[in-house]
Amino acid sequence: MSNLECEIRKRAHAAGFELVGVVRADHKVNGTYSFIVNRTGPAGSSNVSQRGMFTLASGKPAVVGSVALNRSAGDQYLIRLTVQADGREKICDATFDDL
Repeated sequence: MSNLECEIRKRAHAAGFELVGVVRADHKVNGTYSFIVNRTGPAGSSNVSQRGMFTLASGKPAVVGSVALNRSAGDQYLIRLTVQADGREKICDATFDDL
């Protein structure tokens, strides 16, 4: 059976950070994704939802979702990347707290 993987990365930038959804497979594949970011904190809450299609070359990772956020004291982030391809589903979850 072929391998389908997902990952959520956090990259810092000057005003805050970026959350990035990455997909990779050991074979060429077409599929769909859903990238959801929920933020809660002292100033309230927000939700970002991205969906789309992707095509991967064998062994080559691809960014399928990206959200840039400003830093805010006390915020918490719940992130879910759901990938569907070849009749299978892979889910990656992450939680980040920003100081």
